[in-house]
Amino acid sequence: MYILIIISAFAITAYATVALSASMAVFTPHPWSLYPPPAEEVTVGVYMNETGEFIQVGHSYTGTIQARRFQVIIDSFSKELTLLTDRIHEETYSDPWEGRPVSRSANFLAPNKPGKYEVNLRYIVFQDPVWLSKREYKQRVTVVVEPIPYKPKPEELLRVTLDRETYYQGDTIVITIKNISNETVWFTDTAYNLFFERFNNQDWEFYDAIIGGLMMTSLKPGETAQVNWTLGYPPGRYRVGTHGVYAEFEVVGAPNGWDPVHARYASNNHRKTTV
Repeated sequence: MYILIIISAFAITAYATVALSASMAVFTPHPWSLYPPPAEEVTVGVYMNETGEFIQVGHSYTGTIQARRFQVIIDSFSKELTLLTDRIHEETYSDPWEGRPVSRSANFLAPNKPGKYEVNLRYIVFQDPVWLSKREYKQRVTVVVEPIPYKPKPEELLRVTLDRETYYQGDTIVITIKNISNETVWFTDTAYNLFFERFNNQDWEFYDAIIGGLMMTSLKPGETAQVNWTLGYPPGRYRVGTHGVYAEFEVVGAPNGWDPVHARYASNNHRKTTV
């Protein structure tokens, strides 16, 4: 009776040990492995340079290892690429302590034109001194060279127009800003970052700015904003603009009875519509 109980206890203990070992194998990395394991498929995207025949492309892996020897081998790569690093990289460790950091980069020159290229690598981890036990990780890197994204010119995003071309001192100018693009345009205040410049017979120089509330404001595609502003400016040639887009106008002498101080700080308003 006691013998059966002892045998049963040993059997239960052995079963529990095997089950625990199996569960730990599922949730912990292999004792001689790379962690995290290199991804099997990687895409590296780069934009073309504005000048030059080639563009430099790089790919790197960073992780930890517990092993006696570590190799990274570039098995093959597209013939259009030029390799800038060693084809085989190797590190040997006398003390394979756990969690040793490893990092390896592969750098190439690719044609400076749109195209897709391929690099095939192997990461090899060796367990024993004679290199019989090893684990390999294969990785394919796809290099994609893309054209530089088109950046719209300011005049392709916004249009600034005025209700007139000539104003008296003290007149109210009506400024209309329209988003003529297919993307939302953002401003850092509620006056759409509008400012004035005056022509000094040689160049344009900053003269004044419309002060709005400090709040991000947007114009969606097709949306129009309107700002009214009282011109307490001396006669001259001016322009008003935002985001690099301007509209020019002229201020002429004030009519009789005009009060420049009162007019300069008269009430102004902004409104926005969708067209």
